Formats: sequence, C-alpha cells, structure tokens
Amino acid sequence: MKKTISFVVFTILISFNGVFGGNLITSQLPVNKLAPSETCASKCHQIGNIYDELSTSVHRDMECFECHMPAKVQMEKYNNAERGFHRLGYHKEGQVWEETPGNEACQRCHADQEMVNNSQKCWTCHMPENGKSHIVFPRQNNKKEIKTLPHKSHTFIMHIDKQGKP
Repeated sequence: MKKTISFVVFTILISFNGVFGGNLITSQLPVNKLAPSETCASKCHQIGNIYDELSTSVHRDMECFECHMPAKVQMEKYNNAERGFHRLGYHKEGQVWEETPGNEACQRCHADQEMVNNSQKCWTCHMPENGKSHIVFPRQNNKKEIKTLPHKSHTFIMHIDKQGKP
C-alpha cells in the first residue's frame, strides 16, 4: 500500500511539474532512432570507461538516453553553455522529451526507495566522484570540444563514509 501511495504522489508531482514547470521538450528525434550506448560512449563522447562501468552495474540493461537527454534534443532548447550530461530526462510517448531535474531522474524508477537524506542528490552517495573524465562534446559544424569534468562513477554502488553513513 505504501508503494502505491508513493507512486501516485510521485506521478502527480511529475505531472504538475511537467504542466507548470516548463520542462517538456519536443523533438522530432524518436527514441528508437537514437544511437546505442556503445556508440555514444565510443564514437561521440569517447567515454568508454563510463560505458564499461555502466555495463557492469545493476543498471547494465539501461541505455544512456534513459537518464540523459541527447545532444540533438538539447540543441533545440539550450545554448552551448547550458548543454551537457547534467540535463537528465527521458522520452515519453509521442515526440516529447521530459526533463527530470534533480532526484526526479532516479525517482522515476526508484519511487519506492526511502531516501536517507532528502537534501542531497541521489548521485552524492550512489555515483561518487572518482577523478576526472575528459569528455568530447560534439558541437555544430562537426567541431568538438573536450571538457574535463569530475568523473561520476556509473557503478551505482552505495558508498559509506568512515562513520558508517551514506
């Protein structure tokens, strides 16, 4: 019963945010026309290490676009400086992408999970930073930009600190 109530509340909140939050993004790019994750990782962004982590994680059956909004979709709404992997979202029915900021990206599938600390992002514990990643960002006119960003582990393992807390 608790799971059902959580799901209903979560669905209402997401619907409210989609209608009034301006997060709906339309695109002519159907979800089944997107490149597979291996292609995103090796040819476009050159982040094979992140793909390898995802491939061995509990989310190994997921594709990149199930959490991240494709660059082509982001180009329709955001300028270069606003685009990136921090834009989380998913493809809904029809031709609509919904941006899911913050913990909503994780709670789409994990609404039944109780969060230890609601003030933190899910990835603080489940995707800790581990070094730096050099990520290729394709830009218009076949130009590429390489950014060095904190590496967020895509193994999704719960990490505990020295006091035994997440």
